[in-house]
Amino acid sequence: ALPICLESYFDYIISIDDVRLREDNEQLRDLLKKYENQSAVMTVYSSKYQECRNLTLHPNSHWGGQGLLGVSIRFSSFEESNKHVWHVTGVSPSSPAERADLQPLSDYIIGSDVMISEVR
Repeated sequence: ALPICLESYFDYIISIDDVRLREDNEQLRDLLKKYENQSAVMTVYSSKYQECRNLTLHPNSHWGGQGLLGVSIRFSSFEESNKHVWHVTGVSPSSPAERADLQPLSDYIIGSDVMISEVR
């Protein structure tokens, strides 16, 4: 089987087999148990690309670890997910950003409530 390919922070599971996941409750766990050892379609919203995609998953407990998917997740809303995200568009030579190996046009700085202009 091919890997599911979820991207941390940017991907949000919004439904499994057209059942919308709207609340922080046991619904996701119950759906995964319902489809254990079967195929199910998971719809994922990417806040990075602002689009949805469908992935086929096969929840099971025989993959060698804990849980049915092998992923750590938590409930959160994607509506303001890009509020504290900065896209790295350039890196100056010999800068602290270059020493930290930040990559222009592919790296993002996420999760800070401090304005980038305030950081010196």
